[in-house]
Amino acid sequence: MRERSIGLAILRSLLFSFLSVVPLALAAHAGESTVYSGTREVRLAEGAVFDGRAFPAGLYNLSWGVNRDRDRVEVRLYEGRRMVASATGRLEQREASSPYDSLVYSRARTGDRELAEIRFAGSPSVISLVASDGPAVTAAR
Repeated sequence: MRERSIGLAILRSLLFSFLSVVPLALAAHAGESTVYSGTREVRLAEGAVFDGRAFPAGLYNLSWGVNRDRDRVEVRLYEGRRMVASATGRLEQREASSPYDSLVYSRARTGDRELAEIRFAGSPSVISLVASDGPAVTAAR
């Protein structure tokens, strides 16, 4: 009888440990962004063109999601909770992984900085937003 109560105590202890760790793991996972979908706060230090519109310097949120075929990515720009622009990009692979999360800008024909790519730390996958005609400028997050 004593062995049974020890076994139940161990089982209860393991169950309690498991139930206390699961919410922490889920909370940590809930904030993760992947190359396929996610959100990220970004600071445009100098302002930039996104979807053909110029946005002043400031703090914004980017969100993105890949369609079922994973050939197009819908990227949205938010100012606070209000969506201010959206654009369609492509999911592409580069030869090397990016060492950090970053935004890459290109120069538009008007001379303005235009958001060209979203890069992800440790991944060769990028979201390409425009066909770059000019030199790219990388800004780490």
